[in-house]
Amino acid sequence: MNFVGGYAEKIVRVSGLADATCDNADQEWCWAAATLKCTALLVPLLAFSSPTTNKYWIVMPVASLFRGLAISQGEENLRPWGEASYYDVKPWPAKSNARAKFLRKFANMDILPFAKSNDEENVKQWVNFAKSVNTAVELLGGHNGDDSSSSVDYSLLFEVYKPNKTLANPGHNCVASRHCFPNGRPSSCRVICVSIIDFLTTFNFARQIESFWKAGKFNAYNGKVIELLSCVASPRDARTEIRTLPAQQDRLPGFEVTMLDDRMW
Repeated sequence: MNFVGGYAEKIVRVSGLADATCDNADQEWCWAAATLKCTALLVPLLAFSSPTTNKYWIVMPVASLFRGLAISQGEENLRPWGEASYYDVKPWPAKSNARAKFLRKFANMDILPFAKSNDEENVKQWVNFAKSVNTAVELLGGHNGDDSSSSVDYSLLFEVYKPNKTLANPGHNCVASRHCFPNGRPSSCRVICVSIIDFLTTFNFARQIESFWKAGKFNAYNGKVIELLSCVASPRDARTEIRTLPAQQDRLPGFEVTMLDDRMW
């Protein structure tokens, strides 16, 4: 795949990075905040290519440090909310060692945006959070109906912070728990942020064969990612739903995903 002529161009054009503007152009690192405002994708900082070998190399930022740079607008304080705990999460049935740990962690963070007792601002943050992910996932779809060019095997990289202070507005692609708000307990404040990483693998012939032999793990991958995020946000009612997601290619059967929501998450 030609990264410079393919994904780089697509990311810049569709995500809005081509038209991004700094809220404060006098700040040296305003471009970092502008990038987070445009997309949930963890975009490369640098790209190198070799015309003779047709190979390329890219340099990706560390998600939490890049976010810290955008927040603090300086190199002196790249961890304004403290150290982040990372959870590299993929939808089932793709292999994801952090998926179960993250779901249990999330259940204890007091972030249930659609629970009756939740704050309106928290709901607004989650809606923007989900919208950003949905837009990025749509961006990773195939070109002009070509499913072989859609991205698969990418991850939702969740960053969990413990700021120990009131932090009602954590910014783009982040959600604050109810204890981050003025009436909460600052010591129990938790902030969750998300980036999409490792999105350069496409649903090519080799991945189609792999998916066929491994329970269809890449079929309808984009839909599974959205379903995962929706499932995380659902109230913890004891219920089981079976939904059939469309196959990533017409000649493959639909893939049924059974999810159980319960209070043990």
